[in-house]
Amino acid sequence: MSKLFITAEELKSIFRDSFWVQKRVFNLKDLMNYTGWSDKNIYRLTSLNLIPFNKPTKGSLFFDRLEIEEWLLSNHSPTDQQVDDLVSKHLSKNKKA
Repeated sequence: MSKLFITAEELKSIFRDSFWVQKRVFNLKDLMNYTGWSDKNIYRLTSLNLIPFNKPTKGSLFFDRLEIEEWLLSNHSPTDQQVDDLVSKHLSKNKKA
């Protein structure tokens, strides 16, 4: 049976999620809410040029959501199963006859 009513919390969650999808450029506060990081941590990452950011004016930092998502997913750590599969594939490929 389909659900006819939605709770206030479910509605808030839907709006919150759609906000992040619609918004392309984040300011510092947006990035803090999106990632859960502190402003200190974000400033440290920008000062070390470890995170992609834009600074069109003196003092104002802006972040492209798509670049941030790509950066967040850039340093993939494989699971043990993925490593085992790669090793098995390599060994079978380079097996001496």
